[in-house]
Amino acid sequence: MDKEILQILKSESDEKFANWLKPYINLTNNTDEIVLGIRVPILRKLASVYKNIEIEDLINLLHSKYHEARMLALFIMLKKVKQFPEMMCKIYLDNLDYINNWDLIDYTAPHIVAPNVSPNKLRELFESDYLWATRVAIVSTIYYIKRGDYQLILEFAQKTMQHPHHLIHKATGWMLREVGKKDKKVLKEFLLVHKSEMPSIMKNYANEKLKIKLTCER
Repeated sequence: MDKEILQILKSESDEKFANWLKPYINLTNNTDEIVLGIRVPILRKLASVYKNIEIEDLINLLHSKYHEARMLALFIMLKKVKQFPEMMCKIYLDNLDYINNWDLIDYTAPHIVAPNVSPNKLRELFESDYLWATRVAIVSTIYYIKRGDYQLILEFAQKTMQHPHHLIHKATGWMLREVGKKDKKVLKEFLLVHKSEMPSIMKNYANEKLKIKLTCER
């Protein structure tokens, strides 16, 4: 079945879109990866068609050299996670080596990982030397942010200020922005306290929508 799906994916490939997409995804750690150039709505439709594939086929897709095959596998997992939450979370974490781009993570980690692990497990992922495990932990905090719990993202944000990678700064800034949507006061206080040490890209992402004036009021 996975071979049949790969043939369908290849038939949906768009070289022009693939060339446009490549600069926006990180290929530096996987030079064998192939981007087919398939838009997300098409992959979501295919996930509905193939949502009942065997787990072996699902994992084969997740291990594929084709970027969109791995994304399709993750979208299928999104279809399955309500019925099989523990299994899908385990497959996800056991195969993190193949979930190695921001787009793969951002669409899926908040729904597959976050509801099915403890905050301490997210802390463990955050502290990993593997860049993408850290990103999984950061974007998973949106699960808590939407429930009005900002403790975990504020904890992570203080630590990521010294992180060397801009993709971690961007993810943290994005989650801080989500905090601001729920509670502007919390975000403003955090930004005011840490404005001098926070990387500019993180600060800009966090403050993008609210445009908080980062000066102390007298």
